[in-house]
Amino acid sequence: MEKMRLENLECFISDGNYSSKYPRNDEFLDEGVPFIRCNNFKNNTIIKKEMYYISKEKHATLLKGHVKEGDILITTRGSLGEVAIVPKEYENANINAQIVLLRVNSEKIYNRYLMWELKSPNVQNQIIRNKTGTTLQQLPINRLKGIEISLEKDIQKQISIANKLDKIQEIIDTRKMQIEELDKLIKSQFVEMFQSGSYPKEELGKLCDVRDGTHDSPKYLEESGYKFITSKNIINSEIDFSEVKYISKQDYDRFNTRSKVNYGDILMPMIGTIGKPIIINIPDDEIDFAIKNVALIKFLDNSQVTNIYIKNLFDSDYFENAILQNKRGGTQKFIALSDIRKMQIEIPPIELQEQFEQKFQQIDKQKFKLQKSLEEMEILQESLMDKYFGE
Repeated sequence: MEKMRLENLECFISDGNYSSKYPRNDEFLDEGVPFIRCNNFKNNTIIKKEMYYISKEKHATLLKGHVKEGDILITTRGSLGEVAIVPKEYENANINAQIVLLRVNSEKIYNRYLMWELKSPNVQNQIIRNKTGTTLQQLPINRLKGIEISLEKDIQKQISIANKLDKIQEIIDTRKMQIEELDKLIKSQFVEMFQSGSYPKEELGKLCDVRDGTHDSPKYLEESGYKFITSKNIINSEIDFSEVKYISKQDYDRFNTRSKVNYGDILMPMIGTIGKPIIINIPDDEIDFAIKNVALIKFLDNSQVTNIYIKNLFDSDYFENAILQNKRGGTQKFIALSDIRKMQIEIPPIELQEQFEQKFQQIDKQKFKLQKSLEEMEILQESLMDKYFGE
């Protein structure tokens, strides 16, 4: 491996069009020459969804940012460090001012090898260190050129490394698609079983014990203590403890007199990303966190609704129509606890809810296996990235 700056590679580097000839909004067309933006990056390639187009005449006036098949594109404004390779169908398209293209000497550098290196933690951390701006983050092209990479000189080894990472990524993408399909299956089963709309209704606050977390802002501890969960920690249907803050036992005990979380409860974000509830599947004696800015829904022994029914109701369009129209706030959206308590809930027969619960659990077992496989592949990918491109 040889360490070198990106600008010292046998690689042409160019940004998009910043000139006065940059397309105006009224110059974008429904068809014509593709004008690639950050929105068009997905799974290491360029996708058609939300693609803008310009005329051939306008294209001819833009002297920079004409791409070729195989070019590597990297985002340098807004969402930094996303990477894609230009497919054949976008030969001679344009890129906007938020993107930089890298065109390698294919006899010396395999483009997919360099793409994977640009996606590696080593390079991504350098991008973070070199970014400028606060509201709109940017990576100036001169700073991008100064990024240091580790280059494997043998191009056949480059190809071998890239092929391994490509195969792992293919499995990761397949697992994500399979999980997404199972989520769709759950939703279709829910609609099929509960779409009649002829069930009696009651306010959620009368069916369940609906609370929220503390309203206080505690003093955080530096390293360890009891975990403090907010809406930001509920991600992808689970609690993300990776960036959790810690509080003292005194604050933990005080907050939990109001909102102690137990096994089987539902937690739902109330600020920022509203909705996306989760069911707590952690045994009571292992729960070591308190909550803030999160709705807490508890189910009694004689509840007329099950936690799985309510979770899937909240995941459905019904929640969008019943709750999100009441969201408040400007930039930071939130939903009031009173609005959640007043939400009108249809009450299907408990036997029907239990039938759905059985189907849900069967599908959820399949999701669990796929999720475990996905996590294993992501760990393997991370390990190989560190092995090949680590500092």
